[in-house]
Amino acid sequence: MLSQRILIVDDESSLRTAIFRVFDRQGFQVITANCKREAEALAASDQPLDLALVDLRLPDGDGIELMQKLKIAHPNIQVIILTG
Repeated sequence: MLSQRILIVDDESSLRTAIFRVFDRQGFQVITANCKREAEALAASDQPLDLALVDLRLPDGDGIELMQKLKIAHPNIQVIILTG
């Protein structure tokens, strides 16, 4: 059985790393991005994404816009928007 794939998008590296460690320890396949552009490139892969944790404010765009693009590319994805 394949593990679920999670995308974490946050420009704050310490938070991104902390979230990564939590999910990685549980056996999930976790990928990270520090900006909207990097996340969009990762989402363009043929591998499905199951969950995305996305910061509302990214240095190169808005987390809501990214969520909409992720849902187009991966219709079954669940997205959680994070904000300080």
